[in-house]
Amino acid sequence: MDNKIFTLEKLSEILNIKYYGNPDLIISGISEIKNAKKNQLAFLFEKKYLKDIDKTNASCLLVNIDFEIDDKFSYLVSDKPKFIMTKILEIFNFKYNNFKGIHHLANISNNVLFGENVSVNSFVHIGQNVKIGKNVTIMSGSFIGDNSTIDDETLIYPNVTILANCIIGKKVIIHSGVVIGSDGYGFIQLDNNEHHKVPQIGNVIIEDNVEIGASVTIDRATIGSTIICEGTKIDNMVHIAHNVKIGKRSLIIAQTGIAGSTIIGDNVIIAGQSGVSGHLEIGNNSIILSRSGVTKNFPEKSKISGFPARNHLDELKNISMINKIPQLIKEIEELKEIIKSQNLKN
Repeated sequence: MDNKIFTLEKLSEILNIKYYGNPDLIISGISEIKNAKKNQLAFLFEKKYLKDIDKTNASCLLVNIDFEIDDKFSYLVSDKPKFIMTKILEIFNFKYNNFKGIHHLANISNNVLFGENVSVNSFVHIGQNVKIGKNVTIMSGSFIGDNSTIDDETLIYPNVTILANCIIGKKVIIHSGVVIGSDGYGFIQLDNNEHHKVPQIGNVIIEDNVEIGASVTIDRATIGSTIICEGTKIDNMVHIAHNVKIGKRSLIIAQTGIAGSTIIGDNVIIAGQSGVSGHLEIGNNSIILSRSGVTKNFPEKSKISGFPARNHLDELKNISMINKIPQLIKEIEELKEIIKSQNLKN
């Protein structure tokens, strides 16, 4: 981590929040409350953790504004402490990339247009007719295909593959191992049972402020575009197939797969290990719970779970009935014994 040192007063000024305690207190790092050391700041958001205060060696705490803290501590207060936590993490975040400029070991093709203050690390390949915006960082081992566009302030981590004709917006973060623009999975079965590949000639469009986690694959469209809309955040190990459209500010959690030509609305949450079949529509503001298998359309504001996925309340009723089966079987067996004994008496 970079050596970053602030006084309590200076840190409160940067964050625009109040502080209590020694204004000259040195804060040189952050830690969990139980593991904090002298001159570190720790986060305390829930009252149930107040009991840990006497055990911590932290020199400063970030707390909710309605917490009562012993005067022996220096602390920062906010009515939105979790948001302030993100700002503090940004301040103390270490830099993955300190290289500036175009590295001499990068392979730059013809007609590449660079904006100001671009960083291209070693062993990056940039294809023909690529446009790179200002303040873009591309780390080592990444591949940018022909005719692609990467807009301002986008950050591309090592070993990312962006294939031809893809469009990446502003302030996009793409983590290691991501493949954008691989062929969509399209085949036609012939009479002899062979599978004939359907050429995938479309592209992928990633809009502004999208974050794509490690080892995500986003396929190019057969025709047209696979689109990830503004503000959507994609977790690690997600697969998005050809011609999918994911709306604004949606959250797609790890190990989810979305099949071809499905449309996901705005502000949708798809929890981990879920699967969504192709050619479906999921309405705005819907939630798909973990390990759901979605096989039909759902309107906006749906809460979905199970396999096959259904309204979550219906799924809970279904689970409740399934849980009663052992008891029902037992009761049936008891009734059979009663009937059997009655028959013997007759």
